[in-house]
Amino acid sequence: MKNKIHQLFGFPIYRASLKKEKYNRNSIIKTILKNYDKSKTRNNWDNSILESSNIHHSLCDDNNKEYAVPDYSYLGPIYIKHTKKYIDQLNLNGNVKFSCAIVNYTCMTQNQRMRRHLHVDCDFSGVHYIKFDNKYNDSTLFENTLPHANYMNKIIPGALKKFNNSSAMNSYLCRYFKYTTEEDDVIIFPSLLEHSVPEIKSDKPRITIAFNIKVDKDE
Repeated sequence: MKNKIHQLFGFPIYRASLKKEKYNRNSIIKTILKNYDKSKTRNNWDNSILESSNIHHSLCDDNNKEYAVPDYSYLGPIYIKHTKKYIDQLNLNGNVKFSCAIVNYTCMTQNQRMRRHLHVDCDFSGVHYIKFDNKYNDSTLFENTLPHANYMNKIIPGALKKFNNSSAMNSYLCRYFKYTTEEDDVIIFPSLLEHSVPEIKSDKPRITIAFNIKVDKDE
């Protein structure tokens, strides 16, 4: 069910649809696609040698005048609203204050991929699937790095067949889990969860916007 916490490897993950939210969706997509047409591989973020990405990614390239910056002014308050809904369900102590910042967008089409990574400079992360066809585009692939993941596969391989492996509730049994999403969905999850995007098999653009959340620890 959307707007409620699910469990992903035992970690809390939130999913909600923004289809009824009022914001400049078409304008944002148009700006990003124009940037993408200029270069399919805008990737100053990724300096990995062993496992690199092939994407159009705005992080670490915000000051490049060649590319227009999408107008996120309407989206910011929407992300804050859903972040509050997420945090309110975590049963944290007291009145929790937080900051929420949009950090980048990603655009990908056929033969492009994003390597696995996590967000080390925040407490929670969000992904907005602003242009996404779930018939042709892959959802985010999460990796279970907990020690028990391989153990479960070895100790009860027969029993695993009895579990619905598309249910996030059973994700603790899986080494990898593709969390199902639809166009204009937003998900929020602990930033320590490693995630990636498998190689795209379609020419339909997959556009996501990422935002990071920091909890005020001075209270």
